[in-house]
Parts: sequence; C-alpha cells; structure tokens
Amino acid sequence: MSVQIAIFSTGMIQQITNIAFYEFTANQSYTIAPVEECNLLFVDYGELEMTIDGQVHLLKEGQSFLIPSQATYAFQVKDNAVNLLLIRFLPQTTNILDVIYKQTITLERTHRQLFAQIIYESKTIFPAVTTNVFHVADNQRLDNSPIGAEDLIYLYLSQLLIFMARESQVVISEKPKPSTSLIQRHFETQEIDDIISHMEANLDKNLSIAELSEHFFVSPSYLKKTFKKETGYSLITFYRILKMERAKQWMRENEMNFTEISCRLGYDTLHHFSNSFKKYTGLSPTAYKNSIHTIETKLEGLHEGGDSR
Repeated sequence: MSVQIAIFSTGMIQQITNIAFYEFTANQSYTIAPVEECNLLFVDYGELEMTIDGQVHLLKEGQSFLIPSQATYAFQVKDNAVNLLLIRFLPQTTNILDVIYKQTITLERTHRQLFAQIIYESKTIFPAVTTNVFHVADNQRLDNSPIGAEDLIYLYLSQLLIFMARESQVVISEKPKPSTSLIQRHFETQEIDDIISHMEANLDKNLSIAELSEHFFVSPSYLKKTFKKETGYSLITFYRILKMERAKQWMRENEMNFTEISCRLGYDTLHHFSNSFKKYTGLSPTAYKNSIHTIETKLEGLHEGGDSR
C-alpha cells in the first residue's frame, strides 16, 4: 500500500509489532525486559509508577511516555485500577523521537482520541490474541477489513508522536479531565459535556430521556437529535456504556462483589446486570474478571526476556 510504504521509508515508524489495551487490577507490578522496539505507553485511566534508568516517573491519566529500544523498565499499579495502552514499534532514526524519549507528556484531549482510533482500526484488521491485545508482526489479517485500516493506524501513530514532540516544548497548564475508557467523553458542545457529566453523576439511577430533557430545559426530540448528532450514540446507549465501563473499573479494583456493583449502577437484579454486561463485553462478569488475570498472565511473558510476539 503506497501510503504505508511512504511512512516506512521517510517517517518515524519502520514497523508496528504490538498494540494492546490492558485493564489492570490494583496492586500489580511488572518488569519488562529489553526489546528492539520502542514502547509507547499511554495511561487512559488511573495512574501508575514507572521506573527506568533508576528514575521513578508517576504517569497520570492522559499522559504518555516513550521508552527507547533495548531499555529495561518496570511499572507498578497501586491502589486503583488502571487502563494502559501499549504500542510497540521499530523506529526510524529521527530527531522527533529523540525529543520525546523518556519524557512524561500530557496530551490534549483531541490528540488522545487518536489512541482510540488506533484501537478501533486494530479491531477491524488484526486478530486479537486476547481482549484488545493485537500482535501485528505475525502478518495475520482479518478477512474483509476496511480499505486503508492499517495505513490509518500508521498515520494516527505518526500524528501522536508529532503531537507529543510539540507538547514537550510547551508547559501544559490544563489538568486532564477524568475518563473511564477510550470512549470519547468530551465534545465541542458544552451542552453535550454537561449531559454526560450529569449521567456520570447518576449512574445509580435509570434516567429517562424525559427526565434528562426536563433537567436541561429542552424538548426530548431536540435532546435526542442533538446528542446523537454530536456523539454518534443515542442517549440511552451512551448511558449504558458509562455504566458498563464503571462496572469494569470497579471489578478491576476488586473492592465490591457483583451484587454490590449491580446495586451501585441501578440494576434491580444481579441477573439483569449480568445480562447487560455480557451483551456489552461479550463476557459474563465472572469471565471478564478471569480475562483480566489472563491478560496479566500474558503480559508476564514480557518479563525477564520473555517473547511478546
């Protein structure tokens, strides 16, 4: 594909080998052995401590960190769950990468959405080794994947690296706003952001469109049309997604059982919650918790010289 060849020959990226979105439970630690690829880390939710070259870096939500090839590093998830996106790629020699190696960089919200786009395109073209973990270097591709999906992944990653280099040159004063997942949560219209914030503050309820329209002093038809146009989701679907993402977060934090989580999210029965969760994730709550441990076990294959491919 011509666009991808141009990126290989003139850009920062020779080849992407791994793309993974990990959802870690609390109190986990990992040591990653040296590999020939660079490791790009992005904290989508929570915070973790990372140690490289004897220096400890606290990576918070919305921050990224590029680790050069052949570097040993370790990271620790402490009291709260963490969503971490990891992209491994073979680099080209370029001054842009030299600027951002081993730098904690806070990205603007619009730039952070590029990570979500990378995961979205990865799902359309690469077979998943496990949930949201893709080994790209094995050359296996899904049938009937969209035209240009792989090209877009390389373009999005190139953009991210450029934006990281630009951000490293300025002082970032804006504090990242909370996020529970890679679903977009902040939009150009303040009215939409306010609606989402209101839904997040009332996950223990079952808000109706009528209640939301009354709260924001607009008609139900206007509210439905505006929200769908801005977000691409219906109000009720988005509300359910927020509930399911919060459920996943609480499961990883492991401080509540399924019944407690169900009640905290406004479900009248555990059966109703379990059915909704399985419809959203493809897994029962129990299977999802087991899958988290499976992902963490697979990541341990990166320890002490383990092969990640």
